Amino acid sequence: MDIEQSLQTAVDGFFDFLPNLVGFLLLLLIGYVVARIVAAVVRKLLDALKVDEHLRRSAVHGHMEQVMPGTSISKVLAAVVFWLIFVLFLTSAIGALKIPTATTFMNQVLAYLPNVLVAIVIFVLAALLAGAAANGVGRVMGETPTARIAATVVPALVMVIALFM
Repeated sequence: MDIEQSLQTAVDGFFDFLPNLVGFLLLLLIGYVVARIVAAVVRKLLDALKVDEHLRRSAVHGHMEQVMPGTSISKVLAAVVFWLIFVLFLTSAIGALKIPTATTFMNQVLAYLPNVLVAIVIFVLAALLAGAAANGVGRVMGETPTARIAATVVPALVMVIALFM
């Protein structure tokens, strides 16, 4: 058993891997900064368009408040944008490590991302539809006890259906 040769092989392997590690860290740092900047721009753009104020004035706000208390849509969308960009950079950074298993895993995560985006869109549209349905039930049925029950059940039913889509 040649201990010197084994030690030399380990040191060589470490120094061969070091540029990959530095590339990984640089890509991760750049991705974090870019994602933060783009998320801040998206949030400021949504604030300038007064999306949160429009949402507060609509019937959807009550249902959104029940589902996600204290959350503003501009914060949620900015967070989604941040994580989407960061995951893209993370995939590139893991590819820079040149570890085939990790790269394959991240490619599978990246391939699944459109499903997550569609699920978010379905959930947001369902929340809008639930608010409109509750508003419609309230207008059609008036201020009766049955209307209150229907105005509570219909949006919940819409959200449950959206959950299973």
